[in-house]
Amino acid sequence: MFARIKRGIEVLKRNDNVLLVSHYDCDGLASAAIMSKAMERNGTKFSTLIIKEIDDDSIKKIIDYNLPVIFSDIGSNPLIEKINDQIIILDHHEPVNFNRDNIVEINPELFGIHELSGSGICYLFAKAMNEKNKDLSYIALVGAIGDMVTENYELTGENEKIVKDAKDLGLIRAEKGLKIYGHDSRPIHKALEYSSEIGVPKISKNESSVVQFLSDLNIKIKDGDKFRRLSDLSEQEKIRLHTALVMEKIANGENPEEIFGTNYFLTKYNFELKEFATIVNAFGRLERYGEGIEFCLNPTKEKADDILKTYRGMMGKFIAWARQNIVESDGIGYIIARDKIHANFISPVTTIFSNALSVKILVGMAYADNKIKISVRNKTNIDMANVLNNIATELGGFGGGHKEACGATIPKDEEERFIKLFNESIKV
Repeated sequence: MFARIKRGIEVLKRNDNVLLVSHYDCDGLASAAIMSKAMERNGTKFSTLIIKEIDDDSIKKIIDYNLPVIFSDIGSNPLIEKINDQIIILDHHEPVNFNRDNIVEINPELFGIHELSGSGICYLFAKAMNEKNKDLSYIALVGAIGDMVTENYELTGENEKIVKDAKDLGLIRAEKGLKIYGHDSRPIHKALEYSSEIGVPKISKNESSVVQFLSDLNIKIKDGDKFRRLSDLSEQEKIRLHTALVMEKIANGENPEEIFGTNYFLTKYNFELKEFATIVNAFGRLERYGEGIEFCLNPTKEKADDILKTYRGMMGKFIAWARQNIVESDGIGYIIARDKIHANFISPVTTIFSNALSVKILVGMAYADNKIKISVRNKTNIDMANVLNNIATELGGFGGGHKEACGATIPKDEEERFIKLFNESIKV
């Protein structure tokens, strides 16, 4: 793989002006941030184009730039063979294995490396360009966490080397603690209520039970008029909380160790990286791409609070609709939103309900102009990305992603056929 990286760097350095094309999700914006800074340091002029998918329309836009192209987190698609300029692909999705002289495909999947995200491969490329780019390591970790490549909350394999780079520069710290989202962004009782990761029967999904549970532990949920967060707890309070949760797990015959994992924090700003990834994802979903890239490089609490307020307002509306309209067919859950949920939000809405529901497969579907955006979350051993891609291709669309989380785009008039073919292909 590093021979490919070296070749890609040689191509980049032969061109003083390029087009950077990246995906709009957290990993894509993190990838764009890494490559933007790396090219700025290299003295390379560049334009940036953030897209949601590679289709004929996006290919036309790219060709119109008439520039060599760097694809980050989105380039694995045969359609890019329509581009005659020099192409560098930095991606981690199912590779195409191009055999074209103008294409340098750098994809860890081609070399048996499965844990790297798009921003991870962009970081390795940037680091090989210039050792100064090691200070971008934390952004690669944000992208990895945003793309759900952690294993039991741990960044493993090649990601461990990136963690080491970030630690060596004092950019992040890793702490063992509760596998819970919302250390710094949610009131403690809400973080516990919504935590599917630790799943304590006595308190999960029940606000009043959580409040009583904390009261029994003499842990106040408010300090004056302000709700307290996990990050506000004293060490003694954390010990009491951890001990009580362990005892609840044991009492229910469950493994208490499963509630603990590694949490990563950005030291300079004290962002927990899962929360950081949510913020970057929010910029993408709201189509504020430039701000999202800038936030990766120069994060502030003020900007985070601003974007999350807007994002949560929209998500709240979409979640409320989905809660009332989820249907189940043959053990598969469907959120058939049509125009009730914005296509940019169908993926996070599907993720939320996948964690909350017992169905093993959840399919979210929303209109995107004359197409349907499909998002699937999978808790089975089925190679869902392959299944989805085959069905989408048959219907005149395309799909891809990972076994646990994947997506597709199909023509708008193929909704019923898609559901029929999907149900026939999956036996839960």
